Amino acid sequence: MNLQVLKISRKQNNNFQVVVEMGQTQHQFIMTVETDRINNQPLQIIQGDDKFHSLFLWHRELAQKIYELVHQVYHQEHLDFPIILDEFDTSQSQKLFEVGR
Repeated sequence: MNLQVLKISRKQNNNFQVVVEMGQTQHQFIMTVETDRINNQPLQIIQGDDKFHSLFLWHRELAQKIYELVHQVYHQEHLDFPIILDEFDTSQSQKLFEVGR
């Protein structure tokens, strides 16, 4: 089934709400962006909430694409939503998501 990112919006400070759709089901996550310095260079660290990690446990490539989109929104780049990412196999991750509710 297709995975689409419907919206990424800044909620407060460095928290972002991410809304994705898989088939006919929508999921919402909170992603946090923190900035650290390594060798005096800024480095953004993006962290997803527990629901995000549970759902994308077996789909690291798709998770990485969502991290990249959050990074773009953090840097105020314009994105045209919805964004179709890829096919998403829910056989493993949907079971884990149901357990985590």
